[in-house]
Amino acid sequence: MKPLKEKTAEAISILSRACAQNFPLDLRIVGEKSTGEYRSRFLNLDDTREGLILTIEAPSSSGNIVPVRPGQEIKVSFSYDGRGMSFTTHIRGRGKFSLSSAVSVPSLNILVPENVSIRERRGFYRLLVTDLPPIEITMGVFSGEGTRRRIRSREKGVMTDLGGGGLGFRISEGKSLLLALGTRLSLSFQLPDDEQEIKIIGRTCFSLRRSELREIFFGVQFVETESNIEYKQSIDKILRFVAERQRRMLKERIHPSF
Repeated sequence: MKPLKEKTAEAISILSRACAQNFPLDLRIVGEKSTGEYRSRFLNLDDTREGLILTIEAPSSSGNIVPVRPGQEIKVSFSYDGRGMSFTTHIRGRGKFSLSSAVSVPSLNILVPENVSIRERRGFYRLLVTDLPPIEITMGVFSGEGTRRRIRSREKGVMTDLGGGGLGFRISEGKSLLLALGTRLSLSFQLPDDEQEIKIIGRTCFSLRRSELREIFFGVQFVETESNIEYKQSIDKILRFVAERQRRMLKERIHPSF
């Protein structure tokens, strides 16, 4: 286990980069009956007389600022270097943050956590599916925050890889404009030899532009939702499919057909 000072230094390093690049984040108010998340972004990390203070944009829902009060506990989740990150902290105060001399946004000042929890990169094996008949993915692109989150548009992509923690897909450049990093998606697809459609929620965490193909490749991280049973059933089907494909591939390597 890392010493506390080392954990704190690592957390500060991660949060400093997140602020420098204004990483998007999801915020959940701890203790609320609703499990809704609100969209926000990192703004600034400042060393004050009172210690390190982290500033994030105040989240809004349907055009209104989400009411949070000083002292309230929140959980922050975000993607960093392809991995899921999260920490729990408290609201220190509210204010406005200047993005430029002419533009400012409502903000929240929060206490810097001593540690940032890191979900290890790709804890599940990813299976390439490019050698299979194309697996089409129907995506609902969410907008709004918390309980008011709604699907604003639908797009289609083609799966490139699949695992228990997420999947990859490719989509033409013209259709990718709505898919910024951190975008939440409703994913629907059918695995080969399975008539039942898999439906699961994900969040974009990686993108790679292939200009020569006029396509963009996205990596998606699955997100556990309130429908815990449906989520587990979907993950179970995916894991069984990946395991079976691995078994077949291993068998073909050991006993190649001539």
